[in-house]
Amino acid sequence: MHIFMNGTDYKKAVADQKNGVCDRVIHAHLAEYRKRGITWLREGGDIYGTSKRTMELAPAYGITYRTPIFAIHKKGHYGAIVGRGYETMQEYRKLIGDLRRQGGHFVKIMISGIMDFTHGGLTEPSLADSEIHELIHIAHEEGFPVMAHTNGSQAVRAAALAGVDSIEHGNFCDEDALQALAASDAVWVPTIVTVKNLLGDGRFPEQVVKNIWEGQKKHYSAGISSEQNLLSEVMPEPIVSSTVRDFLMNTGLSGRFWKKTSRTGKSGSGTVTG
Repeated sequence: MHIFMNGTDYKKAVADQKNGVCDRVIHAHLAEYRKRGITWLREGGDIYGTSKRTMELAPAYGITYRTPIFAIHKKGHYGAIVGRGYETMQEYRKLIGDLRRQGGHFVKIMISGIMDFTHGGLTEPSLADSEIHELIHIAHEEGFPVMAHTNGSQAVRAAALAGVDSIEHGNFCDEDALQALAASDAVWVPTIVTVKNLLGDGRFPEQVVKNIWEGQKKHYSAGISSEQNLLSEVMPEPIVSSTVRDFLMNTGLSGRFWKKTSRTGKSGSGTVTG
C-alpha cells in the first residue's frame, strides 16, 4: 500500500498532497486502520512527503509504521508516481543516503513496469538482470533491506537470485521464477484485490482483465504448492497482506498457507503490507 493513495481515486489522492502534505487525509487513513484492528503497516513510499509525515503520526494510533520514505526508479522507467529517479549508480547511492537521513526503514526499488489492462502483459520491459543485482547489492551494502516492485518472470527471478528481501506484486511468473522465489528467503506480497475489483467494472476490456485474473490464480496456486518460503515471513514482524488471506480463503488454499505460517508461531492478522 501507499499511504497517500485512497484506493478509489488516484487523481484526488494526488491533488490532496501535491501542494503540501495533508494531515487531514493521513489522520483519516490511520483512524480507519485502527478501527479495523490494524496495528502494523509496511508501505511503499511517495514523492510528496506523506510517508515521512505518517511515520511521525502513526505511533499516536498505536500503529507500527515502516516506510522507505520514497521509492527509487531508473529515470525514463515506471516509478515517478511514487518516488525519485537515478541515472547512474552514484546517483542511486546518493538517494539511499537521503533515505537514511530522513529515517527510512528500507530501500524500495522499481525494477519493472505495471500490468497493462488494455492489451495484457506489462507496460515495459524490466531492468537488466545485472542492474537489478547491483541495486540490491548496493542497498544491502548500505545496511538496508530491499523491497522490489516486481512483475514478470525475468525480474522476479533476477531479484530472487540477487537476494531481495521482498517481492511486491510478482505478476506473470513462470515456473522458473516461482522456483527461484521459493528457494530464496524473500517474502512474496502478491497484489490481488486490484485485478479482482476490475472484473465487471467496465474500465478495461473485460476479457483482458479475466485473463490476468485467471493467470494470477494459477500462479499463486503454484506458489503455494511449492511448499517453500512463499508467503511466509523473513522480517521480525508479520507482514502478510490481508488481501492475500482473503484470496487464500476464497480459493481453498488457506490450509497450506496457515500450516506454513504456524511454524513461526505468528500469523498475519492486524497487518497490512505492500
